[in-house]
Amino acid sequence: MSDLVTGASSGLGQFLARQLGATAGTRESLPEILSGGRGFDRIIHCASVSRFDSSLSELTESNIELTDRLLNVSHKRFVFISTIDVYPDRPGNRFDEDFELPDDLNSYRSAYAWSKAMAEKLVLNRAQKPLVLRPTALLDSSYKKLGTALKIVTNQKVRIAKGSVADCVPYRLLYEIIQHSSQPMGIYNVASSKAYPIEQASEDFAFTAGYGEYLYRTPEADVTKLQSLLGRGLATTKAYLDEYQNGLLESR
Repeated sequence: MSDLVTGASSGLGQFLARQLGATAGTRESLPEILSGGRGFDRIIHCASVSRFDSSLSELTESNIELTDRLLNVSHKRFVFISTIDVYPDRPGNRFDEDFELPDDLNSYRSAYAWSKAMAEKLVLNRAQKPLVLRPTALLDSSYKKLGTALKIVTNQKVRIAKGSVADCVPYRLLYEIIQHSSQPMGIYNVASSKAYPIEQASEDFAFTAGYGEYLYRTPEADVTKLQSLLGRGLATTKAYLDEYQNGLLESR
């Protein structure tokens, strides 16, 4: 099987490209890939711009227009890594994959979330055998890129506020879904079985480095569909972080 994995210079894309022995789609290699006429059995699109200070034009170009161009590359299957943030910030509401995403930018918590939702729609409408994954925060297997949750584990200052709620899943969970023998299609929420209030995480991991001012609450995602696919329950965010803390200690 010939695979193309975008965003392969770092993070999830790099992890998947190495695990799969895939063609690595990077900023340097993608222009030639897009114009070269080569096809792939499977395209796994991880690349995106997610910085909070990104302009709307940058998000549109990197997250929507790049997806549009990749869909023109011959493929038999297309996997798109989206985000759980396509769901609105409505505490107490639990969202499943059938929730209808609006088109209006102002309906989203950020321009980034809107851009990923619009890219999702392109994939679902045009891709061959589309699979859209909506993960929460991702835990880096190499420990090189520390997201908020891992910064708390390693006692580094975070930009989110004290009342925030986090949810994390490891790279290997997305790999397991992508490689599942049933070749799932459609949309899957990818979240832990239980999110983790940052105040509780701070207490559990003796965090003292300090908070920021951005209040973030992970949308409450229904993972029934994912659990049915895998045939098992999922771990909690705390369990994943405990595992990663042990891994960090062992890697030093």
